[in-house]
Amino acid sequence: MNNQITVQPLFSYKKLFSSFTKKNTNSGKYLYDSGRSSLYIAIKCLLDNDYPIKQILLPDLICNDIIPILDSHNLIIKFYPVDEKLNPDLDYIENEAKNNFSIIFIVNYFGSASNWNKVLELKEKIDCVIIEDNAHSLYGKENNIHFGELGDISFNSLRKILPLLSGSELKINIKALSNKYFSSYRMPNISELIISLRSLKPKKFKFKNTPVFNKKYRNNSLSIDYFSKYILNNEEKYKNLTCMTRQNNFKYWQSLLKNSDLEFINLKKSICPYVMPCYANDEHSLNKWTKWANKNSINIIRWPDFPTTHNHSLKHSKLRRIICFPVNQYHDLNKLPLTNDFS
Repeated sequence: MNNQITVQPLFSYKKLFSSFTKKNTNSGKYLYDSGRSSLYIAIKCLLDNDYPIKQILLPDLICNDIIPILDSHNLIIKFYPVDEKLNPDLDYIENEAKNNFSIIFIVNYFGSASNWNKVLELKEKIDCVIIEDNAHSLYGKENNIHFGELGDISFNSLRKILPLLSGSELKINIKALSNKYFSSYRMPNISELIISLRSLKPKKFKFKNTPVFNKKYRNNSLSIDYFSKYILNNEEKYKNLTCMTRQNNFKYWQSLLKNSDLEFINLKKSICPYVMPCYANDEHSLNKWTKWANKNSINIIRWPDFPTTHNHSLKHSKLRRIICFPVNQYHDLNKLPLTNDFS
């Protein structure tokens, strides 16, 4: 068995079998295979409905994976600064977007809400469409508005939080915006079936990552797979337990790491944290923590893999040194035999 503590939950056949008898609660939802696919469909819907999009404004703290999607739509990409507290530079956004109809891409990093009061005030001043990126966020809200309903369009990445093979819900909150790109559920592909066995493999077994978005990897369906759809039917009843366990695991890392050389990133009122994110001091520190995690069978990740095109640059260099500790709800971290000796 693979006993490594992973960032993302492993697929669960036990949950799959127990979900077969459950009533379908996903009807009427736009469920795709990944956040990248949801974003692709969202932009396609905007263009098909004749939105006069000139450009898309992305945070400079963003993963390279979404760039091919935007390139496939021939969008002009510009990056706006994000500060060390993960807040968007709204003055920069306003200056760039005030004369050009833009998509403004706002990320709820690591399960914590962005500065939505100011974002929505800005939306009243300029012509734009707000896309809410919840790839790190599932359960949460800001000002009593649930994640997924803050932006004009939103998408998430269900597999990052739940034990699925694929899954992303696309929400379109613009009533006049139609979506004709929805297909029936599909069987898991070969790569997904192999990944489904990951928990049965020894730690040393290596799995290849899913390819980044590219048309040549796609068949006619971008929808969620049947296995994941069935499990998703049953996950809502575990919502409170999922959130509570992730919060407790988050607090575990806060306690264990409080005297370390890491700087915590404040997630404000995160209901369901994706990870415990920190800033490392330098590359030496990053390498040290990677070795420590490997030794203790803990999967920590550096995030993100920054874009290398479209003149991407980073205003705050500290953002290059983010390291993320797992809070996976299928582990009780308080039972770990770890010490606070990190030398």
